[in-house]
Amino acid sequence: MEEKDVFIPEYSNIMHWYPDEIFEVLSHYWAGVKKLEDDIYKWIIQATLVKMSKLFSLAEHRTPKLFRSKYKTHFITDILKTNYSSIRIKFSILF
Repeated sequence: MEEKDVFIPEYSNIMHWYPDEIFEVLSHYWAGVKKLEDDIYKWIIQATLVKMSKLFSLAEHRTPKLFRSKYKTHFITDILKTNYSSIRIKFSILF
C-alpha cells in the first residue's frame, strides 16, 4: 500500500489507545476499507477490522470501560516483540 493511503479518524486522543507501530498499520487498513465499494463484502471486512482495532488497542477488551489496562499493555508489548508482520500480511491480502 502506498504511503499516502492512510485514514486517521477524528477521534480525540486516538493516539493514546495505540502504539505508533500498530496505529500505522491499522490506519493503512482503514484507508483501504474506506476505498472499497459499499457492499456486503465491505461490511464483513469492516466488522473484522473493528474487531482487530479493538484487539490491538490498549483499552481492556473484556469490559466496556475506557482505560489503559495493564494486561492489554503487556499483551501489546508481547505482540510487538514477535513477528507481528505475519498478521499484517494475512490481512493485507484483502487490499
